[in-house]
Amino acid sequence: RVLALVRPPVGGVRSGLREAERRVAPRSPALSAALDLAWSRGAVITPQAVWSSDPVADILRTASEPHIGWILLGPHRAVFGRDFRGGVVREVMDKARELAVKIGVVIQGGDSPIDRVFAIADDSSDGRAAIELGARIAQQRDCGLHALLVVKGEGETPAQMTRTLGEAAKLVGRRLHTDTIEKLDLNQIASWTEGGLVTVGAKLADLVELPRSLAGGGRSLVLAQGATVEAAAAEASNAARVTGS
Repeated sequence: RVLALVRPPVGGVRSGLREAERRVAPRSPALSAALDLAWSRGAVITPQAVWSSDPVADILRTASEPHIGWILLGPHRAVFGRDFRGGVVREVMDKARELAVKIGVVIQGGDSPIDRVFAIADDSSDGRAAIELGARIAQQRDCGLHALLVVKGEGETPAQMTRTLGEAAKLVGRRLHTDTIEKLDLNQIASWTEGGLVTVGAKLADLVELPRSLAGGGRSLVLAQGATVEAAAAEASNAARVTGS
């Protein structure tokens, strides 16, 4: 489902825009381009263009619908610096923490066909979301997923991460490969992922400035934010099972 938000003209839609007054959907060149791309690749999407004077509220309203599991956003285009999550994107991500929905922010897109997917994750709701999104993409592209897990010291893989990896394995089978490290070697990560698609937990990316390190190289890069509400519910469910046993 592709939602295009079109800003009303200055002065409001009642100041001379007839088709808005007649409740006709606005025209969106961006949505038309998305449709052309989908058709050229044999994909089916559900398009929708709406007038919006408050994009944050409209995006969150869509995100709160019960059948919506993920919202994918384009990056905020900073005039200065590299604040990919300024403006609307940052506000949506902050407020979406209160909803049972995951957020992906497409920081950059590569030109090459996607035949390699990497997920860089720690044991957090963001990290687990990065693995889930990477697995979905790898399944759709019929390729392997390399999950790089950032851990603190030695020990067993945490229960929630084990479940996430199990779900990923159901989607990609034996094409799931995992490695664990205590510290990210950014030069090595850049070398491994060149030309591929990388999903990374948003908080981990902030910690090591990963978007800056992986700029260019023909790769696609998506930041993933987990659903805090969903994680809290899972923890409560686990606690209830332990108490019941």
